[in-house]
Amino acid sequence: MKEIRLSIIIPAYNAENTILKCISSVVQIDFAEWEVWIIDDGSNDNTYEVCMNGIQDERIHVVRQENQGVSATRNKGMRLAQGEYIIFVDADDTIDIKNLSENLREMDLNKSDLGFFALEYVNGVDQSIKCIAPPDKYVGTQKDFLQKFLINFMDTALLCGPVNKIFRRNIIIDNDICFNEMMNLYEDILFVFTYLQYVSMISFHSDMVYYYHHDTSGLSGKYNEQSFFCLHVLYNNLKKCIVEWNLSREQERYIYFYVAALLIGSVKKIATNSNFSMKEKKEKIDNSLQQFHWRDEMKIWHVRRIKTAVAIMLLRCKCYGLLVKLCTIIG
Repeated sequence: MKEIRLSIIIPAYNAENTILKCISSVVQIDFAEWEVWIIDDGSNDNTYEVCMNGIQDERIHVVRQENQGVSATRNKGMRLAQGEYIIFVDADDTIDIKNLSENLREMDLNKSDLGFFALEYVNGVDQSIKCIAPPDKYVGTQKDFLQKFLINFMDTALLCGPVNKIFRRNIIIDNDICFNEMMNLYEDILFVFTYLQYVSMISFHSDMVYYYHHDTSGLSGKYNEQSFFCLHVLYNNLKKCIVEWNLSREQERYIYFYVAALLIGSVKKIATNSNFSMKEKKEKIDNSLQQFHWRDEMKIWHVRRIKTAVAIMLLRCKCYGLLVKLCTIIG
């Protein structure tokens, strides 16, 4: 029996309407030594039945568990996976990996530990909204990648998430890398930055495309009670990366801006939540900032973008009422 070349991990929750389309795209692989692990995270629709009665292939495995969240679901998939490489695909997305065999050969040849491919945002009728592709056929060291592409890849979302990437399973296993199950936000960014700390060579494969189906339901815009905690965990990891990678002052400032923008995003979700009174909004913002000492951290941030800088200034001065009104008016 040949060794498994690739494991594709698909976490699924209430995905009965999209999962078959997702599976149909991932099985278009141009070699035979692959496996798919679909982890049904306690769906209360027919996701499991659709998977079991759908595409019949002994290389496709379907596992059902009680609802535990996407981090635990992906972690279970990684524990079950046997492939040399791992790709993550969400159940409502699709992927074009027809040229994967050649790209994996190139990763073998170049001893690449992490491969990036294009990320295309599509709407509900599969119309392209935006496509972000890495430069064609790049191969470089971790240090070279960070110097040349860190800011751009964070700014365009190519870096921040487990999709549109090819991981080596042995790096994940040898370094006990997993998704933080205490987090329900930013855990995907944390996973990638943690993995990135252990890679030597990185490559780009722009002839492969991950199709991200943009969520228009508005669910992603709701206030998340854990958002400040999750950002706190991510921020501490990013601060370590700044030191360990010896990042430039420009890169350091960008990371602070990136975190500041996420922090302001969490504050805006409180400010625009119609279920909270003005008093409750101000208390929630103040308590969240105090609990994780955000106001102290803001002192070292040098945010140049005016809108974000103004919001940070208002937070530092505890002008929550004015900030809430500004968020309500200008968003």
